Amino acid sequence: MEVRAQAQTIPTGFWRLYRYSGELKLNGFYREQQRNGYQFSEKQQTTNYMAGLALRTQSYFWHPRFITLDVDAEYTPARSDEKFLVIPDQAETRDVRKADIRLTILPQHKYSLVSYLNYSRVYNNRENLSNIRSSGTNWGSTLFMRSKFIPFSLGYTSWDQQEDELLTGRSFLNRQKNVEARFNKSFGSLDKQELLLSRNYFFRSFPGITFSGETTAGTPFPILFIMPIIPGCFLPARERKTRSVIMCPATGSAGMKHLTGTRPSVI
Repeated sequence: MEVRAQAQTIPTGFWRLYRYSGELKLNGFYREQQRNGYQFSEKQQTTNYMAGLALRTQSYFWHPRFITLDVDAEYTPARSDEKFLVIPDQAETRDVRKADIRLTILPQHKYSLVSYLNYSRVYNNRENLSNIRSSGTNWGSTLFMRSKFIPFSLGYTSWDQQEDELLTGRSFLNRQKNVEARFNKSFGSLDKQELLLSRNYFFRSFPGITFSGETTAGTPFPILFIMPIIPGCFLPARERKTRSVIMCPATGSAGMKHLTGTRPSVI
């Protein structure tokens, strides 16, 4: 008797959604307490409630081995109320929004490219205390080469974060950009060599002060070396492997600028 198995055919198309999921969150809390002391009585009522919605999708363009797309989104509002008998009442509102997008070109190929975009925004309002809105964006791409000789990756990352105090009008800005190349090589089963080259740029802005600079780290010349295993060393048998990382001292420059009577501006 002969049995033949037929491989499942994956449908192709310009864009196809093949997996999706979601999550709905509801949370509530109520507490009432009363404290009595000598010539003192306090009653407190606390109410917290939160709702959230999260969506996750996975899709591909033409074929899963060509381009894949992952999208995640989340929205979570929350509110808290505290009522007192003696001290003033207080209310707090919190709003969280997030979105993550990941695009992969040739995910199972020798050469692949991964790009991503992450966004988040958090709004927090505490009555009579603070009113802060924070937002951040992180995006970048990484190129991978899966080679038996010297696997390497080359990536670029950009990160921006801003925090605004809506009551005072003050703003805080933090930016960072990074380029990194990473090479890996093993000459045997007991060693792992790694060569890392990176360049980083950063910018920070506070009320009246701006700060920026660049740093560079890596090897001045691409030399890989092996740290041999010494017989009888005091390491567990499964930990008797070496990992050599070559890095030169970080170099770069940074500068600070103080602004008097004006709000900082991005240069």
